[in-house]
Parts: sequence; C-alpha cells; structure tokens
Amino acid sequence: MNTSYSTEKGGEFNMLNNVIEFFKNLPVKKCITCGEQIEEQHKSYRNQCDKCVIL
Repeated sequence: MNTSYSTEKGGEFNMLNNVIEFFKNLPVKKCITCGEQIEEQHKSYRNQCDKCVIL
C-alpha cells in the first residue's frame, strides 16, 4: 500500500513539499474595510489593518 506517509521513494519529502507549496500559494491577507494588504503576524486572526482598527 502506497500512502503519502510512506518513506518509499521520498514520500516524506514529497509530503513536506506539498505542505510548503500550499502555504506559498495562499493569497495575501487583505483588510476587509479598505482592501490594504495586512502584514500577517503569528497567531493573529484580525481581518482589518491597523488604520481601520483604530477608526
């Protein structure tokens, strides 16, 4: 049985590459109020930029 968790033929490497490609291809996060790109921060679930949060 061949699964993505298999170590045969570099299975672990392929799985890691798939995860990396997934995160590389995510679209940039944009403010829902003004549309400006948001600088993402670790464990931040905000959906507004700093300027719009203050308003």
